[in-house]
Amino acid sequence: MSRLLQELRSKILTFEGPVVATVTPSNQTGKINCEIIGKYASRLRSIGVRGAFIHGTTGEAFTLTNAEKMSLTREWAKHSHSLLTIINVSSTSASESIEHARLCEELAVDAIAMLPHIYYRPKDESELVEYLKLIASAAPNTPLIYYHFPACTHVELNLTKFVLLALREIPSFVGMKYTSGDIIEVQRVLYQFKDSVKIFMGFEETLLPALVCGANAAICALFNLAECTKAYDVMRDVYVHDLHKALEEQKRLALKFKDLSQEGHLFINVRKALKDETNGEISAGAPRPPLSMN
Repeated sequence: MSRLLQELRSKILTFEGPVVATVTPSNQTGKINCEIIGKYASRLRSIGVRGAFIHGTTGEAFTLTNAEKMSLTREWAKHSHSLLTIINVSSTSASESIEHARLCEELAVDAIAMLPHIYYRPKDESELVEYLKLIASAAPNTPLIYYHFPACTHVELNLTKFVLLALREIPSFVGMKYTSGDIIEVQRVLYQFKDSVKIFMGFEETLLPALVCGANAAICALFNLAECTKAYDVMRDVYVHDLHKALEEQKRLALKFKDLSQEGHLFINVRKALKDETNGEISAGAPRPPLSMN
């Protein structure tokens, strides 16, 4: 393992706090708007966000071409200083993921993330690890984070077995973005691999129980909003000695999640809320088909 990879692994394993799932800004003609990224990154830092997860579900990754994603990656790399920068390089094409992963290593981002293939789904843990290993080999000095989102990918494997195999077969494997409500499963992973795997929670509604289990970092769409980032920080600060206050903050996040999920997609409504909260300064524009603002 290279010294650079060791340093980045340590940076991720010791990381705590909120990582925002970024939106992908577009202009009135539907083209991506890279010009706003610098302002967007500065705004995130100002509200206490400590990292950025780019090209995730909130960023509508599967509505973008690989060229568009790589343009956005270059722009985020210019402006994300002091933010832990994680780039999701997932694609339906392994060659596109490899190309994107190589770019991420050239740009010295902190980590890349990968979903399982969303159409040709892995039949077991070994098949998943082999696929991730292929992509990771294109960026051998960049930590790899597995993006676990079974509600969307329909890939539900034994995560304890997967982590054990990934740690053995992929030198750069360092953790998971865990977007699932199954606290028992994440608890098992944390208890067995806490010192060697970082778990970033992905569901706003389960952040407090995850904290109690030892998951002290999260990647969430709601961290685009100042009140939600603050709620998570307060929760992390007080949950050990003031559970009542921590529960209040978890309730605040859960209610906001419910409010923004009642009509349409959560991440589309986050775009609207972000525009309102910044008085139009950070306007992400309209999403791409098949998504809509309706």
